[in-house]
Amino acid sequence: MQKRSMAKKIQPGKWDTAVGGHVVYGETISTSLLREAMEEIGLSDFTPVLLLKYEFQSEIEKELIYCHAVRLNKDFIPAVEAGESDAVAFWPMSEIRSSIGKNVFTPNFEMEYRKIERLLLNL
Repeated sequence: MQKRSMAKKIQPGKWDTAVGGHVVYGETISTSLLREAMEEIGLSDFTPVLLLKYEFQSEIEKELIYCHAVRLNKDFIPAVEAGESDAVAFWPMSEIRSSIGKNVFTPNFEMEYRKIERLLLNL
């Protein structure tokens, strides 16, 4: 997971999914995922697993979300991208569950986590 930079306009300082971004015109979802993972946390050499696809809308934005889990093909030490995040960390599922509703995570992450928790347990 990544802690959003305090400089962000939307949900500064909240923990959120580790990689998020926008598809560039002409890119496939897979190409975008590989690019964003490298740009945001220095992640490469992984196998993505599509968990679900859904539309998210708030007062500020409307997005089509492709939610993936990844299987790492090697050891990984996450990198922090300046301006994007203040920290990157692995969170145990039990710690995520106990922190939901405590203003730790973005509302979008909490909603998404509830949708994918069972899917993650079955990977």
